[in-house]
Amino acid sequence: MMEAWGAISLLVALGLALGSFGATTAWRLKNEVDLLPPSTCEGCGHRISPVGLFPVLGFLLLQGRCPHCGYQIPKVYPLLEATNGLLGLSLGLWLGPGPEAVQLLVLFDGLALLSWLDFSTGQVYTLPVVTLVLLQALWYGFFDSGSLADGLIGLLAGAGLFHWTATLFLALRGKEGLGSGDASLLGLLGFVFGWQSLLGLVFLSAGLGIVLGGGWLWLKKGSLTAQIPFGPFLGLAAVLYRLAPALWRSLFHF
Repeated sequence: MMEAWGAISLLVALGLALGSFGATTAWRLKNEVDLLPPSTCEGCGHRISPVGLFPVLGFLLLQGRCPHCGYQIPKVYPLLEATNGLLGLSLGLWLGPGPEAVQLLVLFDGLALLSWLDFSTGQVYTLPVVTLVLLQALWYGFFDSGSLADGLIGLLAGAGLFHWTATLFLALRGKEGLGSGDASLLGLLGFVFGWQSLLGLVFLSAGLGIVLGGGWLWLKKGSLTAQIPFGPFLGLAAVLYRLAPALWRSLFHF
């Protein structure tokens, strides 16, 4: 029992770290800032101390302010870190603190990053997609080599499906409906879940887009012809596709 809780604690720590890394990466990609330099204060540019880099704890120890200029650190950072730590805890308790929980934690974090960037900038960034594809390839190599063929077919079919759909839409309507980023994202999901998942993911994400996207436009009093980023709905569809069946079985015991 103690060993299990120790492993779950490591999963929570990984969730906290990934939350901090994801929030920083999202801000840098959105603002076109180089990813490599160490983190600095957004107010004065001073390099953040090692204490300040600790997820949640650093925010509390610094009382939410830069010790050099008094800049107030946005509360969204510790909130995202804490939420991600809870995600790690939930996956560890539900699936057990094994490789699958780590895989899903990394995948869901990556999808959250891509979804937020798509929603805020209208772009699906290539770097996070490629990174997740490479990590999934490592997963196949170490833990699930038997599913690699299904994943490769899913990668090619998923990216190709949206690419040709977008090309057809552009030819018929004279404007872009789905971007190349959406195609790469569906290719990623096909690589992770296999080609058998593609139709389910497409229909589920389309349904979510109609319901949630339409509701958002109604609340914002926007035009029904306005463009809505599709990446967040693909990301949410992936989470539901992976977790909903198991959650249903655990709730209703069949």
